[in-house]
Amino acid sequence: MGRVRLEQREAATVVVLLAGVAIWGHAAGYGPFARPLFNESLLLLQAFQGVSAVVILVLAAAVAERTEAVDRLRRLAVERSAHRALKLPPARHALGRGDPAVRPVPIGRSPWY
Repeated sequence: MGRVRLEQREAATVVVLLAGVAIWGHAAGYGPFARPLFNESLLLLQAFQGVSAVVILVLAAAVAERTEAVDRLRRLAVERSAHRALKLPPARHALGRGDPAVRPVPIGRSPWY
């Protein structure tokens, strides 16, 4: 099964297309929103479009957030494997917590001033 990419731009396009098809069907008298009273059918159509837009956009936001989290995890995994391959000390040692040769410089007492 192929992967469907639903990013925020595509989600907004889907919402607009869905609204266009629903309005066209309503104007032609087709679909579940065709009622004898014109105002009633327009209210039903508007409720449908609102609910579908919210659902689609929330889903797209969740997919974008998950994609960003997966990318961040992949970057961290690559960075961690590079540290292991080069046998670099962890980041906490560079801050002077583990290596006695590296000590933090207090703020305001830089040796370059």
